[in-house]
Amino acid sequence: MANSPNPSIELTTIAHEQLKFASQAYTLSRWLQVATLATTLLAAFAPKLAYFAAITAFILQLATFYFRHQGQQKQGVGDEIRRRAMLLDALGPFDQTFDLAELLRRAGSKARDRAVGNVTIDYFASGASDGLVRLRDHMRENSFWNRCLYQECGQAGTRFLGVAMSSASLLFLLALAVVPSSTTSSLTRVFLALMGFLVGYALLADSLSWKSASRSIEILDRRLDALKHLADKDLKDRAFGELFSIFSEYTVATSKVPPIPETIYRKHRKRLNTLWSERESGLTTPLLGAQRVRSKKP
Repeated sequence: MANSPNPSIELTTIAHEQLKFASQAYTLSRWLQVATLATTLLAAFAPKLAYFAAITAFILQLATFYFRHQGQQKQGVGDEIRRRAMLLDALGPFDQTFDLAELLRRAGSKARDRAVGNVTIDYFASGASDGLVRLRDHMRENSFWNRCLYQECGQAGTRFLGVAMSSASLLFLLALAVVPSSTTSSLTRVFLALMGFLVGYALLADSLSWKSASRSIEILDRRLDALKHLADKDLKDRAFGELFSIFSEYTVATSKVPPIPETIYRKHRKRLNTLWSERESGLTTPLLGAQRVRSKKP
């Protein structure tokens, strides 16, 4: 990477591969939560298996916590690499070899191997030269994509939570009404109900986190939009502190949010590309025809 003509692009690609691993870990943890719900329902309808179902549910929850922790660790590394790549591309080379070496070590060889061949030369949309204007452009584009995708994630997460928990609750109540139980199985069901509550709480926390981040980034996006016509000198003289304040708040807003699932990104990529093109072109009517820009990752 040291001899690459554009190391910021390579770093961005590595960051995205790392974030894919984080998203996969989170996705697996959610499916393990679904398996926990299924186990609780099995115990509700089959009291003789309640003890073994309780043990299974407990193991599934431990596995869920493990993969969520792995996802958080991978996401933290991926986000940090991506931020440093954006700063490198916007402001030009600066000495960060120690930090980058440590981050790439933590990312591991798999992310770097998968990044080979996936480099998008024209990833960054801004045509400005190195400086604050280019950094502002990068921040505006990232803010737009992330707030929109976080909103979509929040809506999808809420729908998933509603369907999963309402179905599980109805079936659990039905089992209580039609399946006889002993004292032991009743206690086991209480434990499994607690497991189900933990699953619902985790899913709800993810949805609320996405929605909260989307609202926070929308405020930052509006503040950045107010700076879009300022030249580099004006940004240095009048808005230097504001720009880096927004950058810091953006980092905080995205630091504890679950990664965007790849399925959500792919589903909305084309529409968001069109919306971004319309926003930047200044048109008051929708773009017609097949005018497109290259695909972007948040």
